[in-house]
Amino acid sequence: MEWDDFKEEWIVKEKPLKNEITIYPINDDGVEKNWRWSEANVTKDYTQFLAKIPRRGLPQVYYKYRPNMEGFTPLTFWADAKYSATEHGTKALKDLFGISKFSYPKSIYAVEDCLTIMGLDVNGIALDYFPGSGTTFQAVMALNNRDQGRRKCILIEQGLYVFSVILPRIKKIAYSFDWEEGKPIGDSMNGLGVFLKYQRLEQYEEALENIAFTVPQKTAQQALEFKDYIPKYFLEFETRDSRTLVNTEEMADPWDYQLNVWDGYTYDTQQAVDLVETFNYLIGLHMHKCITREVAGRRYQFVYGCNNCNKQILVVWRNVKDFDLAAFEVDGKFLRDELKGWTYDVLYINGQAHIEGYQPIEEIFKNKMIP
Repeated sequence: MEWDDFKEEWIVKEKPLKNEITIYPINDDGVEKNWRWSEANVTKDYTQFLAKIPRRGLPQVYYKYRPNMEGFTPLTFWADAKYSATEHGTKALKDLFGISKFSYPKSIYAVEDCLTIMGLDVNGIALDYFPGSGTTFQAVMALNNRDQGRRKCILIEQGLYVFSVILPRIKKIAYSFDWEEGKPIGDSMNGLGVFLKYQRLEQYEEALENIAFTVPQKTAQQALEFKDYIPKYFLEFETRDSRTLVNTEEMADPWDYQLNVWDGYTYDTQQAVDLVETFNYLIGLHMHKCITREVAGRRYQFVYGCNNCNKQILVVWRNVKDFDLAAFEVDGKFLRDELKGWTYDVLYINGQAHIEGYQPIEEIFKNKMIP
């Protein structure tokens, strides 16, 4: 065929033979449609298509469909025995722990097939923000074991069974895939291992508990005398040094920044906050390397990586609590010698430092944490 621009139609230059027919894109209702594929794509690879006359009906053109390339549409009803939540959900947990520690866990195979249908490739990341007993993690590990993939899994859960079910399950599956009555079958150790990080986010109620009114009482009383005093605007001023909003004076020892947290009974329990990890998230740091050193009895941590703009970033943390002049001199000499071995575009350091061109971590924290 040849396209005629003037007539805007295809000119057939080769007539069908006796055993050949012409097929037009006409649907079952007799309505003329368009072919899905262009003439160029069809002639590029004829093996992708098949012309066939069904026993009943008009001749049809079929094309190859490969659903597993980017996931595929599942059937409406899954009736296979492997999807049984009792056999491959509840029993799987009993095999892991010896007892059932979670109600109505999903079948591992059902989750595996869901991930496959969604097109999770060998380097993909599965995100489950209702992970329940952690079946998604086990399914991801099973897929990796099957095809040597490098899939990752992120779970987000608010229930306390994170510590009694999910984390123990992750550790057990990392050790072995085969369990019975809470013990590895035949002392098997065929798990893939895992690099695991879990984080507990500050709760809304905990943030309220950590708000402190730090301005002098006299100042607060004077503010009340304003005719248009609006608490909303003054709260930012009155509570600006609360630990929940980052009290920069308490960041002198970054590994001992405390917040009051809920312990199941009260908010009186204090727990250290991971300022280093929090700062990484605030600046969007993709960490490549983390080195910890000790100088004159004080801890130093160098965090190196890049941001989304591909700038090389170096973050230096150290304990500057009760620093005197002599300590600053030792600190300055150590940092100048140490920084010679690093290449970076942006340098962050906590506390004061006798170094040129750095940005104070506390300043960035304030700007990022307080809207």
